[in-house]
Amino acid sequence: MLKTYRGTVRALVVGDQGPAVVLCPGLVGSADDYAPVLPAIAAAGFRAIAYDFRGHYDESGHYDESGHYDGSGHYDGSGHYDESGHYDESGHYNGSGHFDESDDFDEPRGGGEAVDERAHSVERHAEDLLAVVEAFAGGEPAHVVGHSLGGFVARAAALREPAKFRSLTMVACGPQMSSERLRATLLSFDEALLTQGAGLMWPVIARILPGNDAERRGLWRRRLDSVRLPFLCGMLRSLAHETDRSTELRRAAYPKMVLHGARDRRLWPHAEMADYAEAAGASHEIVPESGHSPMLERPDETADRLVAFWGEADRQRAERLCLEIVRPRAATDPYPIYAALRATAPVTLLDRPGLGSAVFLTRHADCHRMLNDRTCVAVGEAPEQLPPGWDAGSFRAAALRSFLVREGQAHSPVRSSLARSLGPRRADGYREDAEQITDRLLDEFATRLAEGVVNATEALAVPFASLTTGRMFGLRDDEALRLGELVGAMSWVLEPSSTPRQRAGLEDAGAAMLSELRGRRTGLAGVVHDQHPGDEERGLGDVAMLFGAAHDSPASLISAALRLLLAHPEQAALVRDDPALGDACVAEVLRLDPPVQIAVRVATEPRRYGDVDVPAGTKVHAVLAAANRDPEHTDEPDRFLITRTVRGPSLSFGAGRHYCPGAAVARMQCAVLLTRLLQRFPELRAAGPVRYRAPGTMLRRIDDLPVSLESACVSC
Repeated sequence: MLKTYRGTVRALVVGDQGPAVVLCPGLVGSADDYAPVLPAIAAAGFRAIAYDFRGHYDESGHYDESGHYDGSGHYDGSGHYDESGHYDESGHYNGSGHFDESDDFDEPRGGGEAVDERAHSVERHAEDLLAVVEAFAGGEPAHVVGHSLGGFVARAAALREPAKFRSLTMVACGPQMSSERLRATLLSFDEALLTQGAGLMWPVIARILPGNDAERRGLWRRRLDSVRLPFLCGMLRSLAHETDRSTELRRAAYPKMVLHGARDRRLWPHAEMADYAEAAGASHEIVPESGHSPMLERPDETADRLVAFWGEADRQRAERLCLEIVRPRAATDPYPIYAALRATAPVTLLDRPGLGSAVFLTRHADCHRMLNDRTCVAVGEAPEQLPPGWDAGSFRAAALRSFLVREGQAHSPVRSSLARSLGPRRADGYREDAEQITDRLLDEFATRLAEGVVNATEALAVPFASLTTGRMFGLRDDEALRLGELVGAMSWVLEPSSTPRQRAGLEDAGAAMLSELRGRRTGLAGVVHDQHPGDEERGLGDVAMLFGAAHDSPASLISAALRLLLAHPEQAALVRDDPALGDACVAEVLRLDPPVQIAVRVATEPRRYGDVDVPAGTKVHAVLAAANRDPEHTDEPDRFLITRTVRGPSLSFGAGRHYCPGAAVARMQCAVLLTRLLQRFPELRAAGPVRYRAPGTMLRRIDDLPVSLESACVSC
C-alpha cells in the first residue's frame, strides 16, 4: 500500500534507488499488468511503482502487507499468468483458483447500481496520479507511464504539473476518444452498463486480446466481473470527451513517447498513432508480435524500449540542467537545480558545439576525488580549453597567469608560503584586528540602523572584508576600502559568461587594482613577491588575484550567514547564547551556501566517474555547492543546522593542493563578526528580498541584503 495526500492506493514496488518510475493501468487493467516488466526496470537502475486506480475494483488482495511485489508471481517467465492463482468467482483474488474455459459471463453484478460518473474522470484520477508521484518520488520528478486509459490520465497530469515529470509514455493510447466513431462506441455503453453489468464490455475487450490466449482472456473476464460500475461508467463518459491535446504536449519540455503493439490496430491505426506522436513532439515505438498490452505479451522488448527512452530522457534533462547552472544570470536559489542534476545524472558529460566537452560532478565523493587528482589540472594549464578571447585584456591575461589557476612552479611555492603565513596556527594572530574592526563597524552599523533599512552587504560585509584583508596586506584602511570596492567588478574574471559592459568594467577595475598594488611589499604582498624575484609583473598579478580572493569569499560568506541566521532565529539564538558555536555556525553556512559554487579543472588523462568515461582534455566541473548537500555527506542536507554532523570534509574551500591557504583565517574572522553582531542586535530582522550578484555561476554573493530593527519582516 502507498499512502498519498489524496488517499491510499494498492501498488507493486520494485527497486530502492535510482530515478522514480510510476505506472498506471488501463480501463480494465491493474498494477499486475506491469509485473512482467518490473524486474527489468529495477535491474536497469530505476525504482518503480505500479498502482491501481482508487475505486477501480472491489477490495481484494493482490499484494502482500508491505505493498511490495512478493516475487512469488502472478506470471511465469513468458509474461503470462502462471497456474497458481487468479480471481475466484466473486472477482477477488484467492491465490488458488482457476478460470473456466467459457466466454460467458455470470449474471451481471451491480445491476441497477446508482452511478455518479462525475466521481471518476480523467482529471480526477490525474490528481491521484500526481499525489502518487509526490509520495513515491519524494519531491523529485518521475518517469510516468500510462496504459490505455492510464495514458489519458498520465497525459492530463503531465499537462497540469509538468515539473513532476521526467518523461511521459503513453502505451496503446491514441490522440483522442472524441471522434464520432469512438465517442459513439463509448457512450453506447452508458445506460446499458447499469442494467447489464460490466460484462457488456467483453466484446470490446475480446477484440484486442489474442484469441489463443485463454489464460489472459479469462483474467480480463474476471476483472470485468469485479470492476466497480461507478468507475467504469464515469471513466467511459470522461473518455468520450478526450481530445488529442497534441499542441499542448508539444510545448511541454519533458520527453514524450507513444508506444503500442504491432497488432494494436483496433482503436487507432498505426498511421494515426505515428501522426499523433509527431504532432505531440513524441517518439514513436512499435513492439513487434504484441497487441494492446505489449508489457504483458512482450515484456522484455517493452522494458528495453522504456529503459532506453528513460535513459535518453534523463540525459537530455541533465544537459538542460547543466546549461541552467552556467546561466548568464543571477540565481536566487540554484540548489534545486543542483539536487535535480544529482538525482538525474550525478555525472553528466556535456558536449557544447564550439565550447568543447565538459563534465559536471555533483556527488561529494566524486568532487573530492577530482580535487585531489593531480591529473586534473587548473585551467591556466590548459588555456586552449577556454572560450576564445577569454584572456583578451591585460587584467584577464594576468589572471590566467596567476598562481590561483596554475600548477607546479607557478603555483606551489606561492601557495606553500601563504599557507605558512595564514594556516590555523597563525589565525589567532589576526584575531585582534578582526575584533577591533568588528566593533568599529558595528558602531557605524547601529547609527545607520537607527535611520531605517540598511543594506547589510554594503554597510557591513564588504567593509569588514576590505579592512581585514587590508590589514593582512599592510594597507591603510582608506586604501583597503578603496580596493574592496574594486573587487566586486573583478569577480567576473572567473565567470563563464558575462556581458560586454561587465567585461569592460572588469578591465577598468583590474587596471586600477594593479596600479594601486604596484610596488607594494608589505604583509602578504611581500610574501608573494618573494616567490617571484626579478618578475615584477607576475608577482603583481598574483597579489591582485590574492587580494580579490581574500576579500570576496569572506564578504560573500558574511552576507550568506546573516541571511540564514535571520531566516532561522532558533539557530541564531544558539550562537547568541553560546558564542563558542560561532565556528560551527560558519562551517554550516559554508556547507549550505558556499561563496565558491564550482571548481573547474581540465582532465589531462582519461578518467571515469560513476559510469561515465571522461576523455582527456575535458573540462571537469566539481559543483561544490551540490556536493556539500549530498545526502551521502550528511542527513537532512537542505536544513540549516549548526550542530549537525557530516560524514566527510566540506569542500567549500576546495581540497588537495588548491585548498584555500587562508581558510582558517577567513572562518575565524567571520565567526568574530557574526557572534558579536547577534549579541549586539538581537532584534535585527530581514527587511526585504535579497538581490544576488549576476551572473554568480562560480562565485555567489548577495549584493543587497536589506535589514532593520523593525519587527515587520518581508520574505527574503
